[in-house]
Amino acid sequence: MESILFNTILVILTAYLMSYLINKVWPYLLKREGLENYQDYSGNTDEMKILVYKNAGNIASLKDAVDRLIQSSTETQGRLSSLEKEHENLNNVLKETKATADETKANVNSAVSDYKAQGDQQADALNNLTFEEDADN
Repeated sequence: MESILFNTILVILTAYLMSYLINKVWPYLLKREGLENYQDYSGNTDEMKILVYKNAGNIASLKDAVDRLIQSSTETQGRLSSLEKEHENLNNVLKETKATADETKANVNSAVSDYKAQGDQQADALNNLTFEEDADN
């Protein structure tokens, strides 16, 4: 019997406390947070539905914008990756071209040295012929 009485008193006190929280504390918390107009919508469910639908539309628009940004970012990342590959290929071509140019330069310098040496030999031979003719006269 005492248990039933105790439980009844506990239920009544809990209900009173809940009523106090709902009627006194909740409005104070809303006012403190700047949401005091929340109570204006408590009875007008149509207006709340309109607000919910507007917010849902805004959220859908934001989601679409974020999806487009993600897609654009993915495309940009793909383009960047292909540009990096193209840059690497161009660097390889540049290295090959430089190596070919260095080889060509070495070949030209060698050929110039050979022609110069050949020209020097021919000049020496011509000088020797001239000296021999002078010596004969």
